[in-house]
Amino acid sequence: MPDLPADLVNEDSVCYDMAYGRADTPFTSWAKSLHARQVNKGWGMLVEQAAESFLLWRGLRPQTQPVLEALAGHA
Repeated sequence: MPDLPADLVNEDSVCYDMAYGRADTPFTSWAKSLHARQVNKGWGMLVEQAAESFLLWRGLRPQTQPVLEALAGHA
């Protein structure tokens, strides 16, 4: 992770890491340690892009909320 100044993040910050793993990344750990209001993993982008691709190929857009809820339950 780059050496970022701690004053970049505060209680109003929303931090997003495009990583898809279950464990925190160095960035998400850093953002949490600075009390960011919200810290997100890349699952939302991954799932939504997959749904859009499915729509293009199959003409049907799957529901994404159940997938996101299942992923959140296994965090």
